[in-house]
Amino acid sequence: MEYRVMKGEIPVCETILDTSAEQPIDLDFSLPDYCPDIQKILKCQIYPTITEQTISDRLDVEGEVLVKLLYLDSGKKAVRCCEYASPFSTSIALKKAPENPSSVVTYLNTKVDYVNCRAVSPRKLDIHGAFSIQARAVSTVMQSIVSSIEEEDIQQKVSKVTLSRVSSMTQQSFTVNEVLELGQGKPEAEAIVRTDASALVEDVKVVADKLIVKGEALIKVLYMGSIENGTLETMEFSIPVSQIVDAPGTDEGCLCDARLSVMGCSLQIRTDSDGADTLLSCEMKLMATAVSYREEEAQIVTDAYSTKYELNLEYQTANLEQLLEVISDNVPCKSTVEIKEGGASGVIDVWSDFASCTAVKGENGQLSLKGKFNLCVLAVNGEGEPVYLEKMADFEFTKERASLPENLRCETGCFVSSVTYRINGSGGLEIRAEVRVRTLIYQSVACKAVCGVSADESRPRQKDEAASLILYYAEKNENVWDIARNYCTGAQAILAENDLDEEILSERRMLFIPLS
Repeated sequence: MEYRVMKGEIPVCETILDTSAEQPIDLDFSLPDYCPDIQKILKCQIYPTITEQTISDRLDVEGEVLVKLLYLDSGKKAVRCCEYASPFSTSIALKKAPENPSSVVTYLNTKVDYVNCRAVSPRKLDIHGAFSIQARAVSTVMQSIVSSIEEEDIQQKVSKVTLSRVSSMTQQSFTVNEVLELGQGKPEAEAIVRTDASALVEDVKVVADKLIVKGEALIKVLYMGSIENGTLETMEFSIPVSQIVDAPGTDEGCLCDARLSVMGCSLQIRTDSDGADTLLSCEMKLMATAVSYREEEAQIVTDAYSTKYELNLEYQTANLEQLLEVISDNVPCKSTVEIKEGGASGVIDVWSDFASCTAVKGENGQLSLKGKFNLCVLAVNGEGEPVYLEKMADFEFTKERASLPENLRCETGCFVSSVTYRINGSGGLEIRAEVRVRTLIYQSVACKAVCGVSADESRPRQKDEAASLILYYAEKNENVWDIARNYCTGAQAILAENDLDEEILSERRMLFIPLS
């Protein structure tokens, strides 16, 4: 016997990719003719950048890795730089091919695993290393669930849960072009040594199925003011960013998770109107990722029985989530870096090339953020020789909140947005960094849901037809639903007959069981 079953569909975010793919780097690299000979290697760095990504049954990624070498020339007083760019591509199999590739959102990050650099001769380098592409792809799928069973002999247990339905998922790349001007008093630029670029979202507005994403791009440049003397200078720039992103189905009632990521940043030295090389032409490729969520309530049948027949029930687990909040925090951090060989007589540049963090529920029910970031220091020691140092620093931050859900899940990302320093009395560096942390707080619920039901008419249930009411002595913590199932009656009828508010009994007691 088949019952009339009312079904609904609930959106479930399904992770179809969560992996890391390693990319090796093996180079035999000779210095360009314009670079002086190598006396001492300070640091060899690799900067992988993802330029293109496409998804079908696989994730295809293309990009470029830039290898930069900082070294000292024969005089050991000037920092020199040379670089080499090489393309890369990789293809990563998905756990499951998405039904609609356009509804998939991918989150890609690169992480340098290691790099070894050896000078075979004053003009030739042997470079070996690897970096990882950390890839995560999420697809929205609709899961069918039973919302009600419409037959007189059916008793059903129904749960109402609040969830976040994905109303739109979109990714859009765009380019920002800007001419940056070196500050007054800064020397002209002869060569770019290093560029750091990051982007952050400051505001999101919904306008007619579109999102207006506003933020800023942060750029820090280390450049050579004089190639002959090896003079290095730093400049920092902030570029406002505003981009309209298509988001069909999104309105002001939605909660939006919008992110900006840098796909590439190119700087070229340009001449100003006076003939001086004080301008930097910037071309930055950004990716805007936006996911909009709408809060709604779903009704799910979690259990059922018939008062006439034994039932065949099919179950499935519905993993439901509600996005509660999107939080952006600036976390101030402090650290100290000691400089050997007479301490620091000067600082050329301080930056961070790596940051990571996790968010968990703290002991007092607050949101606890813990992470680490790598500090890179290019300084001049007491003997007047440039030196390079690295130090991994930890940070911890507690977010004051009224309460956090029991079944908490957090997605957290971070980057170092600014670094300042001062030389202390012992010649070490006291460093202050600001870490930009973005956290999505979800409440997760795993629900056992009925997905199919039918009656076995060959197995009728036995019911006492001689009485309309019987007495039952219940134990503490017994469930009224289970008692009602055993006696082929309704749980609500038992609750009403005994003036009970809760199905779980708090004590031993006698119950009246209505059978009619």
